[in-house]
Amino acid sequence: MNRYLNYSSLTPQKLSEKIPDPSGFRQKRSASSKSSSNAATQENESYLRSKKAWDVAFGPAKSLPMQVIMCWMSGSKVAIFSLLMTGMVLLSPIKALFSFSDAFKHLEPSDSDLQEDSGSTSPRVDLTPQKLAFICFNLAGVLFGLYRLTIMGLLPTTSSDWLSYASPKLFSEYSSP
Repeated sequence: MNRYLNYSSLTPQKLSEKIPDPSGFRQKRSASSKSSSNAATQENESYLRSKKAWDVAFGPAKSLPMQVIMCWMSGSKVAIFSLLMTGMVLLSPIKALFSFSDAFKHLEPSDSDLQEDSGSTSPRVDLTPQKLAFICFNLAGVLFGLYRLTIMGLLPTTSSDWLSYASPKLFSEYSSP
């Protein structure tokens, strides 16, 4: 009893004769359909580049809620853990702002992609809105870090913090330890 299947009878020519083409499929393409297909490919590539740029731009905004929760859990007293959390909240957006050019570098086509000799040219996508959103979200992270420092009492915000003869700020209420 032979349990092996013999696939040698199924050559590509015999398969194409047996299986009909899907609806809307054309085997032969003219030059005009190739150019329209090239334009559609470029449009699709520009859409994908724009979508990926928005993902990069919203990256800092996606991490901000987790940073807020972690800072809330660490408390507002001056302690090593709350200082480390506040430092992380401040330094990560500042580092991202300084490495701003590297964040979108892989989404911009290189010079070799833009040459006309190579047949297919990568589309140039305007990434200005995505870059502005990236900057705004990182600035929001820096502002939250500064707010955290103010809550902890580490930023000098009143004149008594700077001047020795000024009377300190009077608090209307104190919490007991």
